[in-house]
Amino acid sequence: MGPATGHALGPAIGLAAFPALGTGAVVLVTVPARLEDARRAVAAEVDAIDRACSRFRPDSELEGVNGAGGRAVAVGGVLLDALEAALRAARLTDGDVDPTVGHALRVLGYDRDFAAVPPTGRPLVRAAAVPGWRLVRLERGRGPDRGRGLVRVPAGVRLDLTPPAEAPRARPSACAAAGWPRRARPCAAGRAAASSSTTSSTPPPAGPRRWCGAP
Repeated sequence: MGPATGHALGPAIGLAAFPALGTGAVVLVTVPARLEDARRAVAAEVDAIDRACSRFRPDSELEGVNGAGGRAVAVGGVLLDALEAALRAARLTDGDVDPTVGHALRVLGYDRDFAAVPPTGRPLVRAAAVPGWRLVRLERGRGPDRGRGLVRVPAGVRLDLTPPAEAPRARPSACAAAGWPRRARPCAAGRAAASSSTTSSTPPPAGPRRWCGAP
């Protein structure tokens, strides 16, 4: 994942940054002594996203779906969360945000990690049809199997989940950094911004806690 840097911004704020998902992740904590623990927790969440949802890892669950030739593929909760977020965004935007743009992005040249893309080059004048989000089939398990499910797309359809993969994990990243159990976390314990995988963690407020289940 690359080297991490960490330092205190002042007596009450600690900051750590490390490369992640083709960009960078920043962790801010209000208890600098816990910075390294928080960084490790966020790094673990980012790694889970990468293993489940990367288009640039042949061993990712997403690439397993993209290359399945139309067969249903068993996947875990991280990819399911990302797909559910992507399909919800597609419904709310009437398809303006569509997870089936994977092939179109490859045709346009976004077929590798940013670090491997040349900084300059000739303009690309290419186009590819987007199959449409309604072709995605998702079935989540029930009860104890809710963290697993099946995903299927027609042969030739390729999914891209970059924003939907990062956004649903922002709150879990913040809460993991704050040290709360996975299935019961105070809603006010962590504040997270999904943009560029930036997460901040703060201690819980005094008084009664409002609890919410993990996604």
